[in-house]
Amino acid sequence: MKEYIDQFYNEGFGTTFYLKPVNYLKKKIKNKSLLKICIFIITLLYTFIFLSLAIYILYRKLK
Repeated sequence: MKEYIDQFYNEGFGTTFYLKPVNYLKKKIKNKSLLKICIFIITLLYTFIFLSLAIYILYRKLK
């Protein structure tokens, strides 16, 4: 399962869905506490979406 998670991040999904929004927010938001909250929310969403996608792929392969 770790290989799937690494594959999702290293094949562009991490840069597209995580790094680009975080870098954009760092440029636009000057309030540090609001920035930390937004980055935390993006991290949670990214982790949840791609872990569920990895579990789904694993389920489909084992089925």
